[in-house]
Amino acid sequence: MSGLTSTGFTKLRAVDIVDEQETSVESALGEAFLKAASTPMGKLIGIYAEREALIWDALEAVYDGQYVDSAGEVSQDKAYAMTGHYRQNPLQSTVTLYCAG
Repeated sequence: MSGLTSTGFTKLRAVDIVDEQETSVESALGEAFLKAASTPMGKLIGIYAEREALIWDALEAVYDGQYVDSAGEVSQDKAYAMTGHYRQNPLQSTVTLYCAG
């Protein structure tokens, strides 16, 4: 199951998008219709599947941007701001490391 579920967001993989589109073409035009990757229809399916996968990536980024632990950069700042907190500026640190071999 892809999309927003009770356990979070699961994006649809490009391979699954291709499978769904091939199934749709088959049900609309029949099994004899050529949908191999080298045919014109197969190439169209590949193009549209790639575009749909980019949409799923964007949806995942929007979902992840709502949570401090999964947000990045500006989204993380905005997630902190929703709770009235702000990210601290990075500080320098040092470490003493001993290697043996």
